Parts: sequence; structure tokens; C-alpha cells
Amino acid sequence: MHEKRKHYRVAMKEIKESPAEGVYVTNAELRKYGVFAGILFLILTFLAALGQKH
Repeated sequence: MHEKRKHYRVAMKEIKESPAEGVYVTNAELRKYGVFAGILFLILTFLAALGQKH
């Protein structure tokens, strides 16, 4: 049972990637940055723990 559409979406303008519109990051890049941030966090935590021992 498909109803007939009464309206359609029409793009007002084409969206183009540009630095002025923001930064576009793919899911693969986001995952890579997340892994890098996690490793960096672990290293800094380890160094902070070593600095606490007197």
C-alpha cells in the first residue's frame, strides 16, 4: 500500500565542500583519529602515573 506523494523535496542550491562551510571528515578518518587519541591518552596516563611515585 503505497500512497501517492503529495510533495517533493527540491534542493535550493547545490552544497559544495569548502573550508568556509566547515570540515568534512569521513568515518574512516574519524575512527583513525579516535584510535590515535586513545593511544595518546594511554601514554599520557602512564607517564602521569610514573610521575606520582616518589
